[in-house]
Amino acid sequence: MKQLSIKAKITIWYTGLLLVFLALVLVFVLYLSDNLMLSKVKSDLVSIVNFNAEQIDDKNGVADLSDLERFDQGVNILVYSADGNLIFGRYPTGFPEKTALTDHSLQTISANEKNWYAYDYLVESTKYESVIVRGISSIDTVGETINTIALSAILIFPILLLLATIGGYRITKIAFRPVKKITSAAAKINVGDDLSKRIGLTGSSDEISELAETFDAMFDRLQKSFERERQFTADASHEMRTPTAVIMSQSEYALSKLENKEEIQESLNIILRQSQKMAKMISHLLLLSHTKNHDSKLTLEEFDFSELAEMVVAEMNLTAKAEEITLMSEIQPGLYIRADHELMVRLLINLISNGIKYGEKGGFVKLSITKEDKQLVGSISDNGIGIAEEHLSKIWDRFYQVNPSRTADNSDSMGFGLSMVKWIVESHNGTINVRSVLGEGTTFLFHIPLAEKQ
Repeated sequence: MKQLSIKAKITIWYTGLLLVFLALVLVFVLYLSDNLMLSKVKSDLVSIVNFNAEQIDDKNGVADLSDLERFDQGVNILVYSADGNLIFGRYPTGFPEKTALTDHSLQTISANEKNWYAYDYLVESTKYESVIVRGISSIDTVGETINTIALSAILIFPILLLLATIGGYRITKIAFRPVKKITSAAAKINVGDDLSKRIGLTGSSDEISELAETFDAMFDRLQKSFERERQFTADASHEMRTPTAVIMSQSEYALSKLENKEEIQESLNIILRQSQKMAKMISHLLLLSHTKNHDSKLTLEEFDFSELAEMVVAEMNLTAKAEEITLMSEIQPGLYIRADHELMVRLLINLISNGIKYGEKGGFVKLSITKEDKQLVGSISDNGIGIAEEHLSKIWDRFYQVNPSRTADNSDSMGFGLSMVKWIVESHNGTINVRSVLGEGTTFLFHIPLAEKQ
């Protein structure tokens, strides 16, 4: 059995609810109308009888009934003598002639399947003999009116219900049209593997439009993620192809020179260096994979970052001197942070190495560590070659190198350093950014929260 669509379910629910609501409204209206109309009939009956009683005057010692109306606004007016004889007016059809007369009393009288209200008013006078004025009003006219209202409602309500159902279904269909577009876009992506498809709803700001916008944003992130992964695979393949080719060629060369120990040794040294580069690359790839999937656990401890920075500067001094670059530092003492000690060492080494690598001979790299509010502020500046503006947003990407001439063949750089730096800072709830002018130098600035006792 085919399941009903959401549109059909909503329409059925809406129609059923509307049907119940209309039925309740009809019952309430009929009940209220009946009571109000009966109350009005009673009120009008009393008022008309009282008014007619006041019109009776004396005429030569006899009650003058000339000003009375036999039928006044739907009320039959009758006048009885004191002994109960009818002297004015006539009975409505079917009304029993012998009924008790009372003063200022409203009676309900039924006969011949008909119903009336009767109200009597005793008119007493010293000038003429007392008379009783009676007003008779049919109750059945109220019932007929109520039945007419009920019949009209029974005839009109189905039309209203049908129109409401059709209108509700159309509104639901229009409201769910974006859902159809979402499904269609997702199906195209699923079948065609095309992440560039978008739903693109415009002109409204309801919940479904918000859902569509969320899907579009998700597709944007997915597309960027897949593009990064595709680029990562291509770059990794390219980076590993060079050392693999060198190892293969050197192995073949060594095998052809078995009698020459010096050449074999040189080939083995080249193979060792390339193997070490490949091992380092694989290690970086594994670490990056862990960080991407949030598998890497940080070993947090509280330590003096100022002291750590001094040690790293001392260690990197020899490397800087070998490249004819002066390594300077201004480090505020006693700045404690809660972080992964090993990763903080890698952070500083990567940033300082980057400054040395792309510095100019005779230039400088300066490390500055200070405190600002509850943040540790680190700055690594150089007066090297700088970075062009179009490259600044890409330097954090894996394998990306601003200077493509510096490949894995003539440099230890494999494009992992800054990507790793960004992850280290952000994994410690910090931020990092870069400022650079081509030909003048570069400054990396990072902020990391200080330990609570700071």
